[in-house]
Amino acid sequence: MKILILTQYFPPEVGASQTRLYETVKALQRCGQDVEVFTAMPSYPRGEIFDDYKGCFYKREEIYGIKVYRVWSYASNDLGQVKRLLSYSSFTGLALTALTAVRPRPDLLFVESPPLTLGITGYLLSKVWRCPWILNLSDLWPDSIFALGSMDEESFAGKSLLKLESFLYKKATGITAVTEGMISDLRLKKNVPDEKLFYLPNGANVEMFYPVQDYHDQKQKKFIYAGRIGKAHGVEVIAKAAALTKQRRDILYEIIGDGPELPNLKKMICDMRLNNIKISEPVPLSQMPQKLKDAYAALVTLKANPLFKGTRPAKMLPPLAAGLPIVYSGAGEGADIIKETCAGVVTPPEDEKEFAKAVIWLAEHPEEAYDMGRRGREYAERNLDWNVLVKNWFWDVQKRIIKDKGKIKNAEKAL
Repeated sequence: MKILILTQYFPPEVGASQTRLYETVKALQRCGQDVEVFTAMPSYPRGEIFDDYKGCFYKREEIYGIKVYRVWSYASNDLGQVKRLLSYSSFTGLALTALTAVRPRPDLLFVESPPLTLGITGYLLSKVWRCPWILNLSDLWPDSIFALGSMDEESFAGKSLLKLESFLYKKATGITAVTEGMISDLRLKKNVPDEKLFYLPNGANVEMFYPVQDYHDQKQKKFIYAGRIGKAHGVEVIAKAAALTKQRRDILYEIIGDGPELPNLKKMICDMRLNNIKISEPVPLSQMPQKLKDAYAALVTLKANPLFKGTRPAKMLPPLAAGLPIVYSGAGEGADIIKETCAGVVTPPEDEKEFAKAVIWLAEHPEEAYDMGRRGREYAERNLDWNVLVKNWFWDVQKRIIKDKGKIKNAEKAL
């Protein structure tokens, strides 16, 4: 079966969506499917096209055995409405123009959102190619930007995006979501019928990670946050907790990542004169096992917002696979997993005092920390294997929306 993945973001960029799409493609390939990716020139998260791709309007390449086709788009990291929408709309339009000439047509079109505008391209291409298309939601957009105050729901742009969202939900052959909370919201708040809904949660490449063997030798205990530094993530709670624990010589913090809130975070650390916290550049997923091997525990943070109750941050999954205990500042689906598996300590969102207490408690209880990490690893082995997650999702998609029975039989043999 020929499958085309349409996304604005893909490796060599580093991020949750990029990792998820890469792992999904590789798992589909292992199922015997012919998968190609059409995407933009890499620019995430800084909003600058990577050096190796500058000056290119169109580029064809192969990344770890994946055929990738790229087209130029306006790159911006600006959180303002105009530049962000310009970035999204430029790729939406250019992707449509470039892909209408593609032959042979795919049997299935898989469209990543955000940006929601890319769904327009997906819908029109599905008409041209007469193939089913799936809208894959990694975020409920535009609800998330309304919740963060980045756009007014009553503005012209806000109302337009809501109308577009409703239109695309009706026209998509299927809609995939990454959390059970999102599935529930789509069903109850967006009135998406059950027959359109598919579940493909984020996973982890468990074989890449190796659990920590012994905590007792770690005199200095490093607590690591690895992920995007954006408005939704509330990473400033880590800096505030670092200020409360700066007298502890045995506790160090490291934030690995980039994003629009990084300048504000750096200023906060500088203003508080903290020397127990380090900010590092993002690293490819291939380097994360070593980063996590050097850590004592992982940190996951989210802002206090009702919208995030259906969120399971992808940044929590590698630490679970690596056998690290997690200090989780937030509420919702991700917090529930940590509580239910006893794989860490959960604190209220944006509460630096409770967050600092949890860090200190873990630092002073290495045996309990080790047990939490072990339980997290066991959870990852049972529930986060990408091959199993994608295989189950793809089998469901075939049964429910692929019309060509011959292709289903061929895919069944591969599975």
